[in-house]
Amino acid sequence: MALGKRRDTPNFTPLVKIDVRTGKITRCDREQSDGRWTTKNVDIPPDDFEMIPDLANVEVGWMAFSNGRPDFHMVRAGADIGEPPSKDHKEGFKLRLLLINGSGSDLRELTSTSKVLWQSLDELHDTFLEDCAKHRGKLPTVSIAEVVQVQTAAGTFFRPSFEITSWRARPAELTK
Repeated sequence: MALGKRRDTPNFTPLVKIDVRTGKITRCDREQSDGRWTTKNVDIPPDDFEMIPDLANVEVGWMAFSNGRPDFHMVRAGADIGEPPSKDHKEGFKLRLLLINGSGSDLRELTSTSKVLWQSLDELHDTFLEDCAKHRGKLPTVSIAEVVQVQTAAGTFFRPSFEITSWRARPAELTK
């Protein structure tokens, strides 16, 4: 194509969502019909959830969702995120991952400002850092060992407890 792709055309990675209020995991599939895009939400049972997360490149920072549009100010985990750009921005994370087996089979993005999901990902990331030297150039295959009910001052939440089940070569979909 001589003109190339327009810069203002949205090019985003489809989402996978973990709702800690219900414990529900949803794959958000985009479909085009009659020139219009719609989202079809596909539930993934926690026992079927399996992913290859790019934990080496997880990002943290500030997120706001206004007028249906996300505004992210992200840096690689471990870097200083600075001050929030506005009062509407919350601290959150963004993780690229490959869904596999019963979950799906494509590249997705998991973003969240949830404190309990942050804790789950932080624990997984710590395990990854402890073991990654033994598995150079590989990424973990991760499943959900259990969903733990957590009571906080803000209410009841369902926190996934992630576990690394194996290691494999970095998939081509997760190369930048």
